[in-house]
Amino acid sequence: MVPWNADLFKARFTPNPIKYKKTIMSNSIYSFDIEVSSGWINDYGYIHGFDECLNDDYYNSHEKVSLPYIAMFGYSPEPGIEWVYYVRDFKEVKEIFTTVKECEKIPWHCFVHNLSYEFVFLRNLYNDDIEAMFARSTRSIIYFNIPSVNVTMRCSYLLTNKSLALWGSEVGIPKMVGDLDYHIWRTPNTPLTFQEYGYCEHDITIMLAGIHKYRKEYGNIGNIPLTSTGEVRRDMHSNCSYSNKIKMTALQPQNMEEYRRSKYLFFGGDVHGFLEIIGKILKEMESWDLTSDYPFHLFLKYPMTPFRKNISNKITNTDEFAYQIHLRGKSMVSKSKQHYLSSSRFTIYHGGFARGMTCDNGRVVAITDGFECWMTELDFEIFQEMYEIEGLEIIESWYSKKNYLPKYYIEAILDYYEKKTKLKGVTSEDGSLEELYTKSKNKLNSMYGMVCTALIHEEITFDGDWQEVNRTGGDQLKEILEHPYKNFGFFNIGVWCTAYARWELWKGIQAVHQSGSFVAYFDTDSVKVPKGTDMSYFIKRNAEIIELGKKCLQHYKIPLERLAPKDIKGKEHPLGVWDFNDGHYSEMKVLGCKRYAYRDKKDGKLHVTVAGVPKKGGAKALHDDINRFRDGMTWDYPDINKVMPFYLDGSNGNYQREFISEGYHSTFKYGINMRPTSYTLDSHKSFEDALEYYLTKEGIINE
Repeated sequence: MVPWNADLFKARFTPNPIKYKKTIMSNSIYSFDIEVSSGWINDYGYIHGFDECLNDDYYNSHEKVSLPYIAMFGYSPEPGIEWVYYVRDFKEVKEIFTTVKECEKIPWHCFVHNLSYEFVFLRNLYNDDIEAMFARSTRSIIYFNIPSVNVTMRCSYLLTNKSLALWGSEVGIPKMVGDLDYHIWRTPNTPLTFQEYGYCEHDITIMLAGIHKYRKEYGNIGNIPLTSTGEVRRDMHSNCSYSNKIKMTALQPQNMEEYRRSKYLFFGGDVHGFLEIIGKILKEMESWDLTSDYPFHLFLKYPMTPFRKNISNKITNTDEFAYQIHLRGKSMVSKSKQHYLSSSRFTIYHGGFARGMTCDNGRVVAITDGFECWMTELDFEIFQEMYEIEGLEIIESWYSKKNYLPKYYIEAILDYYEKKTKLKGVTSEDGSLEELYTKSKNKLNSMYGMVCTALIHEEITFDGDWQEVNRTGGDQLKEILEHPYKNFGFFNIGVWCTAYARWELWKGIQAVHQSGSFVAYFDTDSVKVPKGTDMSYFIKRNAEIIELGKKCLQHYKIPLERLAPKDIKGKEHPLGVWDFNDGHYSEMKVLGCKRYAYRDKKDGKLHVTVAGVPKKGGAKALHDDINRFRDGMTWDYPDINKVMPFYLDGSNGNYQREFISEGYHSTFKYGINMRPTSYTLDSHKSFEDALEYYLTKEGIINE
C-alpha cells in the first residue's frame, strides 16, 4: 500500500472496457474502505477516545464526534495485478475519484464492505451529488451513483452476506492476528505504525480478490448480482420459461385485498424455551434437526390456482386444497405448557386481535375475552390440537388447489443440495471445489430468503436527504403484474413453505411430549431433548418424508437417487429428514428465546447462544461455569466487542459539530460515533405472566 499519487495511478492505469446491456462500462475492479475514530469532547474541550473507566452517564452527557483518519482505495484490472493506495485526509478522496473518472471516461463500479457505513461519511463530500439510490432502508444501502465522478458505489457485504474475515478465509487471505485499537482517538495527523497500515490494506486486498471470483463466475462486473439472494434469483430466472412466468404472475395476489390476506398468514421461524425448565441445568441433552428444512418443504404441494371464496367455510381435504382462514373465538387455553401460537398473530399487522391474553415469552397461554386471527390449513390443524377453544367460528375462508411447484424449483434445490453434499470435505489444489461447495451451500440457504421476499416495500430515495417515495402498495403490485418476465415465483410460496416447516416442527414437539419426555428448546428446524427420548415417531416420520420427496421427483420423472446424494465417504444424506446427530450436550441451560448455554460432549467446551452476543466472547465470560449463565449477567465490552452506533447524520436532529484536534480542522457535518458497550441478560419478565397464570391455576397462589 502506497500514498495516493495521481500520476502514479495514471501510469499504472489500463483501460478495460466492456459492453454491458446498452452501455460501455469499465470491467476493472475498484474497492474502497475507511478507518474512523470515535471521540467525546470533555468539559475542557479536549477530544478523547473511549475510556473503560468512564461510565454510561459520562458518554451520554458529552458531545460525540467521529473522524475518518485514513481512506484506502484498491484498483485491479486483472487477477494478479492490484494496487492499494491511501490518503490520510478524507477530503482527498475526491481527488482519487476524479482521477479515476478522467482515466476511465466510462462508468465504473467501486465495492465497499458495508456501504451503509461509508455512505454517511461520503455525504460530507458528495451529499448533493448522490443519485439512483437503491436501499432496503436508510441503514441498508445496496448501491448508489455519484454522477460527477461517473461511479456506482456497491455494497459487497449485501452481496456476500459474510464478514470480511470469513470472506477472506474463503478466498485464501486469512485474518491478520490482532486488530486496530478502536478505542484510541486518531486524526489524519496521528502517526500510524507499519502494522496498522497493514491492517488497513488487508481489507482492501480481500475485497479485490473476492470480487475477482465473482467477475470470473458472472463474466463481467455488470453481471454480478446485487445481493446474496440475487445469485439464486439469477439461476431461477434463467431456468424459468416465459410461459411459466405468465403462470407465476397469475398466482401472485391480484389486488391489495389478496395481498393483505397472504401477509396476515406469513410467519417466519419458531423459537422458544420450555417454561418448566427455564433457568435449570439439564444433564445429557441431544439436538435433533431437520436436514435443509425449508428447501425440502418446497418439494411439497402448494396453492397452484388462484384463491376462490369458500362459501361453505368447511375446511376439508387439506392434502389437496390450501386454505386462507379468518377465524374468531370466545376463549382458548393451551392444553400443555409447550405453547404454540405466537402473540404477534393477534396484532393488527396480522389482521387479528385478542382481549385478556396471557403470554409465555411471546407465546399464547390463554385468551379469555375474545380473539380473531388468520391461519393456513396447516396452522389451523396444530391450533386445534394444542388448545381448548370455546366459540370457535370461521368468519370467511378462501381455497386453492394444491400441486407441485414448477420443475425448475425442484431441480435447482437438488442441484445445490447434491453439490453441497458431495463436495463437503473435498479439497482441490486451486480451491475451486471448496469454492463450489461454499457457493452451493449459500445458494441452498438463499432459497428461503428468495421465496419469502415481500412484494411491497416502503420505498425511499435520497436527494441530499432521505425521502419516502409516494407510491401506494397498489401501484407496486400493479407494476409486478404488468411485468410477468420478472416473476419466476409467487408470494404464497413463502407463506406455505414456513407453514409446512412449522407443521413438521410441531408434530415432532407433540410426539416428544406424548412419549413422556420434553423439548427443552426449539428453533425453526431443531429440537433439544433429553438423551434417551423415544425416537420411534421420528424414525417413522423420516420414512414418510422420503416418500413425500419421491412422489415429487416421480411427478417430474427425476431420478430418485438425487433425493439422497452421497458424501465423500459414500454415505447417503436424504434431504429433509430428522438427523439425530446434530449435537450431544453433557449439560444445558435455557433462559429464553435465543438464550441458552450448553457444554458439547465432543470438545468439552461451554458454548453460548444469546442474540446480540458473539458466541466466542459469550462463552469466554462464563469462565467454564454454566452456573454463571443467569438473569442479570453482564457481558463487558472486552468479552463481546459489541458497539453501539450513534448517527451524526441529521437523524433525530443530530449533526456533527466543527472541531480542531491535533491540528486537524474538521468541518465534516456527517459521521457515526461508535461506542463500546456491554450487554445485560434480562429474560425473567417475559415469563412472569405465564408463571403467575399457572401458579394461580394450580392453587399455589390466590387470584
